[in-house]
Amino acid sequence: MSTDILGQFKLISGQITAEAPVNLSNSIFSGTITIGAFSYFNYGCEVGDAEIGRYCSVGQHTLIAPGEHPMQFLSTHPFTSDPSGVSAGMPDNDDYARIACTGISRRNTPKRVGMARIGHDVWIGARAIILRGVTLGHGAVVAAGAVVTKDVEPYRIVGGVPATPIRWRFPSDLRIQILDLEWWNYDLSGLAEPRDYSDVEAMVERLGELKITGALKPLAPRTSVCTA
Repeated sequence: MSTDILGQFKLISGQITAEAPVNLSNSIFSGTITIGAFSYFNYGCEVGDAEIGRYCSVGQHTLIAPGEHPMQFLSTHPFTSDPSGVSAGMPDNDDYARIACTGISRRNTPKRVGMARIGHDVWIGARAIILRGVTLGHGAVVAAGAVVTKDVEPYRIVGGVPATPIRWRFPSDLRIQILDLEWWNYDLSGLAEPRDYSDVEAMVERLGELKITGALKPLAPRTSVCTA
């Protein structure tokens, strides 16, 4: 397995496409997943179909794009919607196959579909849940234990069940500058010392000048693919 993907992890099924480096420490993945450079997961996360940007920090035991069940069918159990048995952990099981659905005539169920889309520089606190179809904008922050059911704007901090806005990370003019800069698309290793990221205004101005002059080069990370 490529050393560009750090940490022990389990891919149940599907494919992970990851830029280097990433750390998937002791987490479980299934589905189609892309992960940007420098993003990392703390232990015990479970991730389904998702696009995850660069420089994301994912707290322990976070769920991203978990499976959902049709509440409008006879039963919420997967035998009514998944004839393969995979979602119930019963593939190739004869007992399951004998009762599994053979067709679905009503598809207007409110069950969520699609990937979770997580922008760059997003921090997701421990034990948060990000539902399918949700987009977290660049720079967003999700408080620990939150359940995110709706899209989150860039640089918005949200929390609660369901998650609601708490405040912004930065003032409006600074948010606009950072989003226009798109610093995550550039190779910060070319930034000479001192590198003081705590002074946001000064760093945005410095990076902006380097971007204009062409001294700030695009980030071109290696890519690794894992399939199961």
